[in-house]
Amino acid sequence: MEYLPDELFLIIFCYLSKLDIVCAFNNLNYRFQQLTNPYLFNIDFTQKNNINYRTIYSFINEILPSQGHNIRILTLQIGQQQRLFQSHIHQLTNLTCLTLKSDETYKLNSTDELYQFLANILSLKTLNKLSISKGRKALESNKHFRII
Repeated sequence: MEYLPDELFLIIFCYLSKLDIVCAFNNLNYRFQQLTNPYLFNIDFTQKNNINYRTIYSFINEILPSQGHNIRILTLQIGQQQRLFQSHIHQLTNLTCLTLKSDETYKLNSTDELYQFLANILSLKTLNKLSISKGRKALESNKHFRII
C-alpha cells in the first residue's frame, strides 16, 4: 500500500463515507493522516445512512483525542449523539459551526441536559454559528450567544 499513489486512494475514497475513511485510515502513518485530514473538516452524524452507535463510539474514542482540532463543522442529532459528545466537547478546539437536528418525532426528555450541552458548546471560543432544528424548522444564530 505504501507504494500506491495518493491519487488511487483518493479515487477509492470516493466510494466510502467520510466517517468510514476517517475511522479506517486513522493513525496508520503520516501519509494517511495527511490524506484523511480534509475529511475531518465537516462531520455530519445525521446522514441518511443511519450511523450506528459503534461508529460514533469509535470516532469519539479513537479520532477525537488526536484529531478533534481538525473538525470545524459538526452536525449531530439531538438526543443520544448529543449525549455521547457531551464530555468530549473540549476536544473540538477549532469548531466554528454546530448544527443540532431532531426529527418531528423526537421528544425532549430533559431540557436541563440540552442546556448543559449548549453551555459547554458555547464556551468554545472559536464557535461562531449555532443552528438548532426540529424537522423543517430551524433556529440559527451567527453572532452572539447567551444562555438565559
